[in-house]
This record gives sequence, C-alpha cells and structure tokens, in this order.
Amino acid sequence: MDLQLENSDPLYSEKLKLLEDSLDKAENWETAYNVIQKFATKYIMPWTLWEIFYQLAMQFDENSDEIAAFFELADFHMFYPRKCDVVLQEDHFSRKKLFSNSRGITIGDFFMECKKNGSWLQKDLSILIQALQYPHPHLDQIWAKYEMHSNSSPSKEIFQKYNAMKELYAKIEIADKNDNFEKWCEAIIESGHEEFIYANIEYKIGGDLTNKKLWKFYIYYLKSRDFKKMLETYSKYCRFFLTDIKMKDNYEREMKKYGILKMPWKNAFAWEVYKPKSIKVVPKIPKMPKQTMDSILCHFSPKNVVPQNFPFKSTLIHYLQQNANADTLFKLSTLCKFLHILKPHSICYSLVLSKSKGKYIHYNKNTMKVLDYNRQENSIKYQGQSMEVFDSDLSAFKNYIYVSTVFQAYDTKMLSESLSKVICCTAKYISLGNVSLKRVEMEILLKHGNVVNFELQNVTVVDSEDAHMQIEDMLKMTPKTY
Repeated sequence: MDLQLENSDPLYSEKLKLLEDSLDKAENWETAYNVIQKFATKYIMPWTLWEIFYQLAMQFDENSDEIAAFFELADFHMFYPRKCDVVLQEDHFSRKKLFSNSRGITIGDFFMECKKNGSWLQKDLSILIQALQYPHPHLDQIWAKYEMHSNSSPSKEIFQKYNAMKELYAKIEIADKNDNFEKWCEAIIESGHEEFIYANIEYKIGGDLTNKKLWKFYIYYLKSRDFKKMLETYSKYCRFFLTDIKMKDNYEREMKKYGILKMPWKNAFAWEVYKPKSIKVVPKIPKMPKQTMDSILCHFSPKNVVPQNFPFKSTLIHYLQQNANADTLFKLSTLCKFLHILKPHSICYSLVLSKSKGKYIHYNKNTMKVLDYNRQENSIKYQGQSMEVFDSDLSAFKNYIYVSTVFQAYDTKMLSESLSKVICCTAKYISLGNVSLKRVEMEILLKHGNVVNFELQNVTVVDSEDAHMQIEDMLKMTPKTY
C-alpha cells in the first residue's frame, strides 16, 4: 500500500508511513477501520486514504452511529471522492453544491413533491429556486422544470439570476480546464453563495493537500467573513504541514484574539480544547427572490369599464394589443380597460386538461400506495395565472384564452372543445397523451415556432382527408426543441 504524496511535509510523510505499516499488519476490516479512524483524529487524511476508509465504514449497518460519524468526519476533512464509483454515487456527496455536480437529484426531489401534492402546478418551487442560485451543469434543466411547473411568469429577478449563474458556470469551467487558479477562485467567489464557495474551495484543497497557496488563500478569505471557520481551517492546515512553525504561530495568535475554541483533534495544541465532534458551521442561505402570483381572473370586463380618453392615438393601443407578448399583455390588462374591450381574453401561463379519473400516489409516513381517484364533480382549478381543468370543455369560461408557456392535454374531447377557446398559443412546453386531433389543431399549438420541449404519447394527428400527419412535419414547426 502506497499512500505517500509528492511534496508532502516530511514529518507528515513519516506519520503516513507508520499508518501504512499498521494497515499492512491488520488482520481484519475492523482493525483496519480503527487504525484509520485513530489517524483521522490527529491528522488530515488524503482522499486516497478516505476512499479506503469509506469502503471499510460501509461494512457497518447504513443507519448505524458509525456511518453518521464517518460522514461528519469526512466533511470536516474536506473529503470528496475522486475515483471510486461506489463512493461517487453516495447520496451524501452527490448533494454537495460543487460546480461540477449533477443536479439530477434535485429534479428527483422535486418530482417526489409533485406526486405528494397530486398536482402538476406547484405553489412551492423553492427546491428549484434554490438550485438556480449557484453555478452547475444542469441550470438549463432546472430552469425548464421551473418554467413548466410554475403557475405564473417567472420574476425578472429569478430570470436574471439564472442567466448570471449560466455565465458564471462557463467562466468557472474555462478557468478549471486551463488550471488558472486565480480566475477559478475569482469566479467561485463571484457567485456570492456561501455554501457553494466553501464546498468548492474545500473540494480543491481536499484534492491536493500539498497546495499551500490554496490553503492560505482560503484562510485569508475566511478571515473577514467567518472567523470560526478560519480557525478551523488553520487547525487542519497544521495537521498536515506539521513542520510549518510560522503558520502554527499565526494560528495561535489568531486563536488568542478570538478566545478558546473547541476542536476535534485528540493531539490538541496548548491553545485548543479537544471535543470529539467538529464545529457545526451553518452557512448563510442566500435570500431567494419571491415569485409573483398574479391571478388569471380578469381585472376588467364590459360591465365595470367606463369611457376613458388617452393622450395618444388608438392605433398605438391596437399595435400593443396585436404585438406585445403574454407578459406585457397581462401587465397592461391590469392597468388599461381599453385593451380588454378590444379583445377580452385571459392570459393563461399554464393550461392543463386532465381526466377526473386516474391514479395518484398516497404517502403515509414511510409507505407509498398507488390508489384510484375519482373527482366528485367536473372542475377548473386556478393557481396564479394557470388552470388545471378536469373533465370540462371550458364552455363555462367566458373569455378566450391566450396560453403563454405550458400546454398539456390528456383527453381528446376536452382538447378539441377547449381549443375553440384558445385564441393564441405560444407555449414553450407542450405535452399530449392519449389524444386524437386534427392537423389544424396541432398547427394552432405549434405554428408559433417557440416550442422547446415537445412530448407525445399515444397521439394521432390527421388532416381533412384522414391522412396521418408525419412526425417530421411536426418537427419542422418545432426548430427549438432539444
């Protein structure tokens, strides 16, 4: 077994060699586990040793105290797996906010919430909003899920944050590929997301414990932001660079400024107090932008409007009414009665047409059952600027509908009857299942050319002569799909 690191502190290398000798003599996995655990309470360990430690720890029951203690100690040692696939797939590590980490687990968590609530439209999108607050490779997928499941237009603040994090991710990725330390650190800190910053810098340090430059940069960064975490990082540095007397003196001086702090090192210095568990540093969670929830219901109608004179020609109003996008029209409709008189229609962010009979998932503590549901009556469910329609043709809905972002239909009769109420459709996300429709109806949904996500399941499309519409013809109208 060779655990030695190049350019390592000479005294640390000696300690590591003694550990290697002890592991070679270990007769079983319990002995090897205890040998490594003892070393981890005195010195920082390289990730190669941690991957061995992980495989030994997994011999315990997954709900045991030993497993919980292992992950706590691993976080304190800034460990993140590098090569071992089994460790890389561990939920504890895949949830960390690293710029390179997939956010597929976040999407999975969100869909579990959707199933629990039994609705496509969600009032609480905080899981997705949180995942838009820092750079990672799945920002586009998170944004798409956010748009699809929201019940009103995303706020300008959330949209700007999403775009800013996309740009920042590109900068981080370039700096990382070019091994540009300064640019990488600058881009990571630019995120302003404390938990993200800590996780990524510690990930870098854990990958190369010999990088003094990165250690000192992190300590300097923490000094004006988190004094406790700075002292904790000093303590780790001194458990690897055992012969660096200058940094050890700096650590003692800073500790005396702050006061005595408990540390989880059994070989405590004179100015430290030993405590088995590490310091719990709770990162500041960035304030999330709030999503506005304006109602789809009309603000004005022919009954409550009165004549009003405008200081500009009516042709300008007509131009706005004919050319403005859904967001602009919705805002104007709450301010200007004249627009409603010209063309009384409701701006609908998401329109979902579903049958009242189906399946739902029932959760009770740790159990999950698939049950039948049957709504007692036909209904229209309003959420924000969106509607979920159950076994209804919208005939009772007085206004025409402008569908701006999401359109879903899972019943042929409802789809055909409801489309007569749709005056305009610019939906980016369209999902159709178990329906038959005419070519002209499909063209109503697709002709605007802005569809980015198009899902079909058991769908038949025919023209006036009962000839089937080919999928290639649909794709010609959806050039932006991915």
